[in-house]
Amino acid sequence: EAAVHVHLADCVSRQEDWRHCEAHLLWGGMLLSEVNQVSRENAIVFERTADTAVAAGNYRVAQSAYDLSVEQLSASSDAELVARVRGKREELSKKNIRG
Repeated sequence: EAAVHVHLADCVSRQEDWRHCEAHLLWGGMLLSEVNQVSRENAIVFERTADTAVAAGNYRVAQSAYDLSVEQLSASSDAELVARVRGKREELSKKNIRG
């Protein structure tokens, strides 16, 4: 069920449906946390959602998605991916966050 929300957030972000994107990020994140599940695949999907939000100027949604991506990478041994996502999140923190 969590994976469905992760992927739906990505899909609706490409339609710039931010209300539903935020809802799916929230549910996906909560469900993943509830079952203590982390995966590289989820991290990449969250990163893609965040990148889409940045491109559209929705930095608040991007911040949430990057945060979830970093959470999913907590057990990853892929140092390059971890550094890439953390770098994007750090760069975003320098911008004026708005909805």
